[in-house]
Amino acid sequence: MAGFQVDITSIPGGYIVKPSGRAGGPESEHLEAELSNLFKLRPQMIVLDFSGLEYLSSMGVSALIRLHHGMKEIGGKVRMAAVPTPIMSLLQSARLDHLIPAFGTVEAAQK
Repeated sequence: MAGFQVDITSIPGGYIVKPSGRAGGPESEHLEAELSNLFKLRPQMIVLDFSGLEYLSSMGVSALIRLHHGMKEIGGKVRMAAVPTPIMSLLQSARLDHLIPAFGTVEAAQK
């Protein structure tokens, strides 16, 4: 997992999660574990800041889908921000952009 990290910042009612680097298999498991830990806190919102993400595996996409469904069950929201074009193309092909709205900036995603 060298070069991959997940930074978490608390905001009113939720968290900003910023994964950076390449999220392949083991890294996607790390990302999912971090998201799962946050979900247990029952936040109102999780903003995924993808500005530093270089690659997202299919395992990572699955983790995002599970997060979306879990947050929906508790009445929470998941939003994506600053998604790089190659990653947005992947998310669109998985139709994840229909489940989780994407915004140009983290600030816009928080509104």
